[in-house]
Amino acid sequence: MIEAQKKTIPQHVVIIPDGNRRWAKKHGLEPIDGHKKGLDAAMQVVRGSRNLGVKVLTLWGFSTENWQRSKREVGYLMRVYTVFFGKHLKELVREEVRFKWLGRRDRVPAKLREVLEKVEKATASNNKYFLNICIDYGGHDEIIRAFKKLLKKELSFVRTFVRSSGRSSWALNIFFTFNSPSISLSTSSFVL
Repeated sequence: MIEAQKKTIPQHVVIIPDGNRRWAKKHGLEPIDGHKKGLDAAMQVVRGSRNLGVKVLTLWGFSTENWQRSKREVGYLMRVYTVFFGKHLKELVREEVRFKWLGRRDRVPAKLREVLEKVEKATASNNKYFLNICIDYGGHDEIIRAFKKLLKKELSFVRTFVRSSGRSSWALNIFFTFNSPSISLSTSSFVL
């Protein structure tokens, strides 16, 4: 890849898939079929972005608000994610991808939590490419939880640390996300 092209490739891309259910409805299918198609497309994006030279890819898989969907749909998504991430573990290791789960760990089913944590652990030393998956993640929820963590800490410690360091890097330890993306895309703005 020539140097000019390297400079135009974003280092961190965030994709918020949206429209899987609308796509399924448009094609006379069940919402679950739309989610399956979306996962297939997501894997193509993961491989394609890696081949283009994108260093960090963040994909939103399940927001904190998605718990409000039908039990059938939520249950399906939890099961399909469990199988999907277990299935692709070897590829992530082989391709030197570091996998990071961004989101709450207290509400997802134990089986999914075990798989996601297994993938994180197995890829922890990889650093060629970074794949963040947001499962049970929401920005509003993250901010609330981060400030609750701050309130539990002694404020004098925070003040002392910020003064001594001259910067506010302590925030890195309370947020799931700390590396700002170069590009953020919502697929609802694309026509399939």
